[in-house]
Amino acid sequence: MPNSLARIILAAVLLMTPVSYAFAAVPQNDGSESSTVMKSSINDGDNSTNCIDPDYDEATGSFAESWRFQGGVPVELLTGIETYSMSRSGINSWWLEGDEWVSTDGTRVSGAKGMGIDVSHWQGQIDWKRVKESGVSYAIISCGWGSDYSFQDDANFIQNIRGCQENGIAVGVYIYSYAYNESMAQSEASHVLRCLSAAGLSPSNVQYPIYIDLENEAGTGRPCGEDNGEKIPISNSMLAKIAETFCDTIEGAGYKAGVYANLNWWNNYLTDSVFQQWPKWIAQYDYRCTYSGPYGMWQCMSDGNIPGVQGNVDVNFAFDDASVPSEASPILTYRVYNSCSGEHLYTQDANEKNVLSSIGWTYEGVAWVAPSVSSVPVYRLYNPNSGDHHYTISVNERDVLSSIGWTYEGVAWYSDDAQGEPVYRLYNPYELGAGSHHYTLSENEKNVLSGGYWTYEGIAWYAMKEE
Repeated sequence: MPNSLARIILAAVLLMTPVSYAFAAVPQNDGSESSTVMKSSINDGDNSTNCIDPDYDEATGSFAESWRFQGGVPVELLTGIETYSMSRSGINSWWLEGDEWVSTDGTRVSGAKGMGIDVSHWQGQIDWKRVKESGVSYAIISCGWGSDYSFQDDANFIQNIRGCQENGIAVGVYIYSYAYNESMAQSEASHVLRCLSAAGLSPSNVQYPIYIDLENEAGTGRPCGEDNGEKIPISNSMLAKIAETFCDTIEGAGYKAGVYANLNWWNNYLTDSVFQQWPKWIAQYDYRCTYSGPYGMWQCMSDGNIPGVQGNVDVNFAFDDASVPSEASPILTYRVYNSCSGEHLYTQDANEKNVLSSIGWTYEGVAWVAPSVSSVPVYRLYNPNSGDHHYTISVNERDVLSSIGWTYEGVAWYSDDAQGEPVYRLYNPYELGAGSHHYTLSENEKNVLSGGYWTYEGIAWYAMKEE
């Protein structure tokens, strides 16, 4: 075991009291918090039947019904066939030939800035390491559906976000919309923002837009909502207001916003000029996207075969549009200091920096500049007894600290793959509480501290070289 890790463990043993865990009860569908939700039986191909909870919206008392969903369940799971007149079948694997993405079904995509997938709880447990190795560069992840109820959060959202972050996969987020008016769209935007906060996300570490998924038809074949059995048609002008309410709220929180729909919706219903201001994500399961206007992303199939994902998955291509992040775009990492505890805290979240500054921490400026994504994540942990934060690229160090009571808070930022400038790590053996480790880009600061009673432990990770 590395000496530095052993010292951290020793300090933790001295500081930590026995840890007890309390688990919140999951709300039951007993009528007290949500209506009784029926189960759907799905044949998984081996003549066995599994019971699952379909996607159900409490506010409207309805299940997801669209060209992709029936009774709250993806159509292909119920029928064994692909959706939207999908005739392509077989194992649709992808690989890169020069600057073209090629599929086993013959599809060739040129001009794409990246290949991605979109996933939800319907994909089950995902091996994100294998997904990354397959060539996938980004993922758009479901955070849930409908109004702002915690029991409508996607159960796999946080673990999918963590899996992407830990494997250098850029992320975006989407929510399936049940909205048929502006107040419902506002609730859905609040739903997303709550989920982002719960996952420890901020605008600096969500590289792709936050999309509203407009497809609900309530079994009518056109945009339509439902209110406890009553069908409520949605006009084109109301669709524009729904999108505007949602996207304005998301953008007001500092994120990029976008809109997802299929080609039919884009050509016939999402025609208001207001839609020109947001990145468009077009679903068209064909060998090319025939939408005549500009778009940022094309969902080309729902039966993609991607290593690490069990069963079929949607495959997408991102193009040179506002929806695509700049490659390894630089993000500022802030440094704040607590004169009472002696701790330096490092964060890319401007809100966290501002809140800490407002309660007495000293903002000391930009510590370094990190890439928006890379192959090497930097993990952040918190000791709830000492108040200390720790940062490391070591999975082993992260896991050992987590096992003895530290709280793993997710990926804080990324190390520069180009190894632009080293960030040094130092340890104070006389400080067992907050502030026992220090990280700096300054070689002079490193030398001054190590000339005293601090121990220089080596390069922690790399920052981007400033131009």
